[in-house]
Amino acid sequence: ITVPTNTTGGGDHAVDVGEFKATLRNFSRPNRKAPNFAVTNLAGQPITLEGMRGKYVLLDLWATWTGPRQNDLRVLKEISTTYGTDERLRMLGLNFDNDKATAEKAVTDNATAWPQCHVGAWNTTDLPGSLGVQGLPDTLLIDPQGKIVGRNLRGANIRTSLRNNLGAPKAP
Repeated sequence: ITVPTNTTGGGDHAVDVGEFKATLRNFSRPNRKAPNFAVTNLAGQPITLEGMRGKYVLLDLWATWTGPRQNDLRVLKEISTTYGTDERLRMLGLNFDNDKATAEKAVTDNATAWPQCHVGAWNTTDLPGSLGVQGLPDTLLIDPQGKIVGRNLRGANIRTSLRNNLGAPKAP
């Protein structure tokens, strides 16, 4: 924004620069409550973070343009297999590609078994910022009370954080 200088010779005065929207990012630290959000999975069903309260929630934020994340996918698939029937955990993928078809193709190509949602293009949604996410890919762990207990989790750190918080998987 360029504000004109005072050309009338007087002191300070207010200048109306119009209205603009500024998005503030929530750089929340662990143990702060995650904001509720509502998304729709690729099958068209609504999902809310509040609806998963009482469970640990592993949020996988991703897009196909983020570059290599094969190590993260391998660990997430192991977790899905190991904890897949454990009622204490829910996994949710949040995709930020420009279009839903790209997300659907990636989910199919990678044989992703946990629920996936196409949230919209990274630059058109406030969801990552509200979670304190500054870049992709990123994985967060939210506890049953809705507090972020793990953030910026990548690779083996995803599994370690989950085990440290949840312990060993339980059978149904």
